[in-house]
Amino acid sequence: MLEPIAYVFDSVLWLRMVPPILAAILIAGGMTILGRVSSGSTTPFLILLSLALLGVVSGVVTGQSRAPSVGAVVPAILSLASALMVYIVSAKEPNHQRAASGALTAFALTFFIGIHFGSAARHLREDFLTSEDYLLRQAAIDQNIKLQQLLYDSQIIEAKELLDGLKPNVPIE
Repeated sequence: MLEPIAYVFDSVLWLRMVPPILAAILIAGGMTILGRVSSGSTTPFLILLSLALLGVVSGVVTGQSRAPSVGAVVPAILSLASALMVYIVSAKEPNHQRAASGALTAFALTFFIGIHFGSAARHLREDFLTSEDYLLRQAAIDQNIKLQQLLYDSQIIEAKELLDGLKPNVPIE
């Protein structure tokens, strides 16, 4: 099993996260350009990007989870979508409606992408944990641990026999 700190610095883990993050950036950029909400300001792009990245992260975490996280994540996502839809309906300015609609669309698309990347990562990990190479390596580690324990036990026995063979030099009265 990987140590927690080694897992954080695993380059393969981070390389697998590049495609969904790039998808979030491309979706946010594309929607900003298509929506023509950009008036020289980066604010609409940043709003779309933040919700797109939130969609990627929540999708990947949901996809990687083996626990029934869908029961907690889906209501939260529906609440966010409902709140954005209420804002879209109540907003008077078309630019605000367009930005909120784009943000909701970006979130939904990247959440969907994130779920698929997360579930693919979970399947890769499960395949790795059941692979012959991994199982052989784990068996070799277990065998090495048992060998070290036997060596330690034999050294303890030898030390005990050596101490039992020594007689005290002080006469006992």
